[in-house]
Amino acid sequence: MRIRRATLAMLASLTCVSAVAGAAGPASAAEVAPGAPMHLFPPIPAEVPQEIPTEVFTQYCSQGVPGTVILPDGSRKDVMVTAGHCLWGIEGVAEIDPEVYAPLREGRQLIAVRDQGRAVHPALDDRDPEELRLMYDGDDWATADLVEGVEMTRVADSVDQFGQSHGEPVVLTGVRDYTDLEPWDVSFDNLGQPICKDGQTSGRTCGVQVLRSSNGLWYLGLALGGDSGGVNFDPQTGEALGVTSMSVYGVVGRAQPLDVALEKAYGIPDGQVNDYFALPDSTAEHSDMLTLSESEAVSREWAVDTLTQEMATPEEAAAVTQANAETAAEELYGLAEDSVSAIIENPGQTETILQNAESTADSLESLAHDTADTVLEAGLGTALQQLS
Repeated sequence: MRIRRATLAMLASLTCVSAVAGAAGPASAAEVAPGAPMHLFPPIPAEVPQEIPTEVFTQYCSQGVPGTVILPDGSRKDVMVTAGHCLWGIEGVAEIDPEVYAPLREGRQLIAVRDQGRAVHPALDDRDPEELRLMYDGDDWATADLVEGVEMTRVADSVDQFGQSHGEPVVLTGVRDYTDLEPWDVSFDNLGQPICKDGQTSGRTCGVQVLRSSNGLWYLGLALGGDSGGVNFDPQTGEALGVTSMSVYGVVGRAQPLDVALEKAYGIPDGQVNDYFALPDSTAEHSDMLTLSESEAVSREWAVDTLTQEMATPEEAAAVTQANAETAAEELYGLAEDSVSAIIENPGQTETILQNAESTADSLESLAHDTADTVLEAGLGTALQQLS
């Protein structure tokens, strides 16, 4: 099967797992684990060929903070709090399916299903102060209900995208419950306090807090794409502070405050988060999961093995270009010859000449598109081969 431009365009726009694991991991390890990888997927159109592996569409984020929440009716349920843009996407940009997976080495496992939250609001007009506030300080939290049978832990840990560890596991002690702020309010009561985060791209990194806003703990510290949703904590007290929301140039970070997310999601009064939300009792280690690089390698290997076989080589592109150029020259010569003959026979046959010119123009346009597509395929194929 030859993959056409429309399919390739869908692959690019959808922006990315083996068979679903049948059983939960052993009790000695937890699939729901602060800072561990989690995978999500957009709705995949039916017209996408079945030969394309689902790994190509994986959305990479990191797990936030799991625990048990007491609901207004007195019932309890196990949940995980993470970034809103991970579970809900961005308004008007992309949709995300509700299922949340852990990339275990024996196969991806469903660990949770999206519950509370909403898509993140983009800055539609960067000259509008309120639009900018919604972009940089709007809600960026989501909760997911854990599926029955999964193990959760209160241990924060991570390795980076290459499998390297940058710190020891940290047992979380509770949730830092700040005094809530209104939109546009700013507080410096956290200025100078330490903050660390775990994520699947850069692993464990730490920094210094600068200020608080209604939906942000702002700090100087490293965070990269794929770290989103991961736990942020105080390395001195072990308190969970928030989940990674965004990074500005990789060095200025914003964490969505965990207490705010829990209050809004479950109607918990300000200052009472730890009365209604409890971290897991378990201090189990994290289940063994694929690193970001290992997960991405599945898509890369498929692209190299499959797409390059279907794409033109540079030599084929050169041959097509030469052949199309010769065909174009012949058609232009034929048009000129026919036009001259028509004028000699009947100087009034301008309509026929125009029709011939339009037909030739359509043919030349088709040749140009074919040439451009072939050259593009050859260039993409060469680039993919360099990844192998």
